[in-house]
Amino acid sequence: MSRIQAISVLDYDIIAQIQEDDDELQKLRQDSESLVFKSYPLSSGRHLWCDVSTENIRPYIPRDYRKRFFHQVHDLAHPGVRSTVTQMTSKYVWPSIKKDVALWAQSCIACQRTKITRHTRSPIGSFDHVDERFSTVHVDIVGPLPQSDGNIFCLTMIDRYTNWVEAVPMVDSSADTVARLFYSNWICRFGAPSHLVTDQGRQFESVLFHKLAEICGTKLHHTTPYHPQYCLASFFDAPKTTTDPATFVHDLQRSMELIRPVQSEHKNNRRVFVHKDLARCSHVFVRVDRVKKPLEPAYNGPFLVIERHSKYFAIDIKGKPVHISIDRLKPAFILADDYVGPPSTTQTSPEPKLVKPRPSPSPTIPSEVPKGSSTTRSGRSVKFPSRFLEQIF
Repeated sequence: MSRIQAISVLDYDIIAQIQEDDDELQKLRQDSESLVFKSYPLSSGRHLWCDVSTENIRPYIPRDYRKRFFHQVHDLAHPGVRSTVTQMTSKYVWPSIKKDVALWAQSCIACQRTKITRHTRSPIGSFDHVDERFSTVHVDIVGPLPQSDGNIFCLTMIDRYTNWVEAVPMVDSSADTVARLFYSNWICRFGAPSHLVTDQGRQFESVLFHKLAEICGTKLHHTTPYHPQYCLASFFDAPKTTTDPATFVHDLQRSMELIRPVQSEHKNNRRVFVHKDLARCSHVFVRVDRVKKPLEPAYNGPFLVIERHSKYFAIDIKGKPVHISIDRLKPAFILADDYVGPPSTTQTSPEPKLVKPRPSPSPTIPSEVPKGSSTTRSGRSVKFPSRFLEQIF
């Protein structure tokens, strides 16, 4: 209790002053059958109306100050919705207190960034089918690996149509080395691809690699950050044309179906979970997948959603649209009157001014202050212990 009183910045004199003209309180006192209101005098001369129908004396909180009292209770340890409702209803009273407190606790930005309920796990997707070999190539870097002949990295290149794999050892993973090896080991042998899929590594986002793709007429595609899962798609469709069983074409079609890979389902234990509110929320939180600092929240945000796709969202981060995988997102519950911006910025409202019933006369201040004492701003003379006199005077 002493800790709460030490950090509390709310004055019950303000609440008692507003209660005098509160129409909602007057209606509750007349119509409510479950609440029993009683007036308690304060030191300022005003009277505070409280409910005494339970074991605890619960003051009535006016509408404009309910969220302030909520923050005084919830911001101490950020408990859950149920625990916050229990604490608030045991200390204060107003109509629809359970509904209001539950909504505010669910919309707490600090709780949403820190608490983890369930991560999003979207279903495994598939690539679009291509019609030509070596037209779409996936490139990635593996390493660092145990050193072999001075090489510690490996440049992997996979053709989407044929699944042809090339692996080239590298001494380092610089942009110059990656661009030179991709040109000499793939473009010179199989030609320039129409589409090139890479991650967001600095080597593939460098000016040199972009210039190489521009010269070769290749369009670059980058995957979302911190999401390197590439699902291998089935590159063959079932036959859509029907042929006469008595012709040679039908026999040839049946023979070719026997030598091609059979389409099969992905066998894994992946449990799919996509929050239903992701389809309509205006802001989202982004999970931090890098190595986090001590006591760093698990999520960043909230960030504004610009575009929605089946596997990724385009969100506004520092004024730029960034594509983030849906597996790293969770919906943000934000009230309309809450400030939305960078996590480091906060919006503070001015403190209300208390109108005193009658100002008390100012105390007389002695003209001479004895040695070893000090005068406070209120006019009181305070004496300090002798062991502190040398540090103060």
